[in-house]
Amino acid sequence: MTSSRRIAARRRAALLLAALAVVAAVLALLACGWAVPAAALAAAAFSGGTVVLLWFHARLTDATEQLTAATERLAALEDELHQAYTDPVTGLPVRRVAEQYLTDMTGADFTIAVIDVNDLHGYNDIYTHRGGDAYLAAIAERLTETVPGGLVARLGGDEFLLATTCDSSLVADALDAAFDRPATIGHGPEPLRVSIGLSRTRGGDPFAALGQADRAMFAAKRGPHRIQFYYPDRDGLPSPTGVRPATRFRDQRSGRRLATD
Repeated sequence: MTSSRRIAARRRAALLLAALAVVAAVLALLACGWAVPAAALAAAAFSGGTVVLLWFHARLTDATEQLTAATERLAALEDELHQAYTDPVTGLPVRRVAEQYLTDMTGADFTIAVIDVNDLHGYNDIYTHRGGDAYLAAIAERLTETVPGGLVARLGGDEFLLATTCDSSLVADALDAAFDRPATIGHGPEPLRVSIGLSRTRGGDPFAALGQADRAMFAAKRGPHRIQFYYPDRDGLPSPTGVRPATRFRDQRSGRRLATD
């Protein structure tokens, strides 16, 4: 019990003893035939008790108001935290949430997919950035509906992450079927054009698996199929755990200017 609670308990006990003492005194006076002093004592006790009750009511009201204010502030902070960790375009968790999720999954068996939108800039040029946002939101919805459970996050720009305990072959089949169907955006159906890289970690390092899936995704961009599994002989080795290269693998493609993150 905290010190404030001990003090409150002692006050309640003292008030109870005082009330019992007043009752005993009034009864004693009445037993002796002293009705007038008994009535005066009872009236004084009643007046004092009323004052004490009013004081307690004021304290309770003040405590209630403080609790209400604290609850409202906590709700506001939770809302701010949710906004900070949520992508406003897609409603998905942001990169920092994905990185913490992967950290927590260290040592577990799960599948990681990196999904990159094909030619988002071209889509923005045709339909404006509002149309591009609707396109990204449709892709996010398709990913969330296709593989329930686990985590779907927007890594930034035109990249998404999917992490799930489902087997990688099942994830590949589900994603392939999902992106075979167009999505209704604006006034008509639009094909959702993406490239997907998959990697499966069996009790290993999730960030290494993320790097592997990232490289497999670029193999999908180069080939005729939208989904590719990671193969080290073809895709090479990802960067060391937790380290992002100054020049990303995606920026080393032919005809693209090198850029740093």
